[in-house]
Amino acid sequence: ALTGVGEGEIDVSWDANPETDIDHYRLERDTSIDFASPTTIDGILGTSYADSGLTPGQTYYYRVFAVDQSSNEGPPSNVDSAAALDLAPAAPTGLTAVEGAEEGEVEVSWDANSEPDLDHYRVDRDTSALFGPGTFTVDLSGTSLTDAGLDPDTYYYRIIAVDAGSNESAPSDTVSVTLEQTGIGEDLIASVSFMRPNPFTAQTAIHYTVPAEGAAVSLRLYDIRGRLVKTLIDRHHAGGAHEVAWDGRDSRGRTVSSGVYFARMSIGDWGETRKIAFVR
Repeated sequence: ALTGVGEGEIDVSWDANPETDIDHYRLERDTSIDFASPTTIDGILGTSYADSGLTPGQTYYYRVFAVDQSSNEGPPSNVDSAAALDLAPAAPTGLTAVEGAEEGEVEVSWDANSEPDLDHYRVDRDTSALFGPGTFTVDLSGTSLTDAGLDPDTYYYRIIAVDAGSNESAPSDTVSVTLEQTGIGEDLIASVSFMRPNPFTAQTAIHYTVPAEGAAVSLRLYDIRGRLVKTLIDRHHAGGAHEVAWDGRDSRGRTVSSGVYFARMSIGDWGETRKIAFVR
């Protein structure tokens, strides 16, 4: 048994029996070597079978029986096994990114992949088409995203499909959208609008608003014992909506332990602490 050439395929072959009255062969397949609940493929006239529609990456065991014209069945062959071929997904297609209904929003959508073992999509967003170390990423099961809380800038997007075996596709085509400054309202108040996702496993985005006149902004992360983990922001910001990402690393670049952390945001004289959960 050998891994096939198509997704979820295994090619099985065996030597022909020497008896002149052989009518056909019966093939058994199971995910267990003891064939507790085998699937039977009967009536095979040749000495090979292309088994398809299998779970990609799963190991299957095979044995074959010879059946003569009188329906006498011989003993089973030796057992052989192979893993069903697990190809990486195709690159997603149909990616579009357009300005959303609200200021600082981008609506991103793409076509669904057809692979049966597709697990999720990874959306990459950057202000550079090169998608460098500062690229923001989020994992989604669907085929659309409302990306909110963005500053005026040009944003580039691409999508990567990931299957159940963690195989990643090539990136989709890259698209871009430019958000223009539409004016900063005098009624803007200091606030943390939201953190998304929360809990998070790879990266989360913290969205916040600075009053129109601008203000000194600091954002510090503390562990449950009150120890400083990392300072994300400590500088003056212009008024408007802003965003900063945290990738679950401390000030020394080490990945922190799973658990609850506290994000302490100060904008001018205003301050607020929010809980954020990291899951490794």
